[in-house]
Amino acid sequence: EHDEALGQWLALVEADEDNPEALAGAARILALHPDPVKRDARRASSMAALACEVTGRRDAKALLALAAASEADGDFQAAEALTKEASPLVSSSQRDPLRVLLEADRAAYAERQLPSPATP
Repeated sequence: EHDEALGQWLALVEADEDNPEALAGAARILALHPDPVKRDARRASSMAALACEVTGRRDAKALLALAAASEADGDFQAAEALTKEASPLVSSSQRDPLRVLLEADRAAYAERQLPSPATP
């Protein structure tokens, strides 16, 4: 499931290397992959940083992907700051879906016994 989704996101990135949605989607999976061998915090960080750059840091999903990558790399302060930066960018209609993403992140971190991501 994770591998298939990652493959689809990476195919979209290959077709358009500046696609922020695809970059953020791939970055989230790379940062949170349940298989530690396939988890790649540095690649996730690079892709999420590009998504943030392309969107001018005005896209909550890109910022949250960078937060997930930062947490996966052990930089919990940066992850918390990025989560706070993303919070005002989330419209009221997006709050519930993004909260679902954050809860999924928390579950993934709990499985690996890492600190939970901050809540926006």
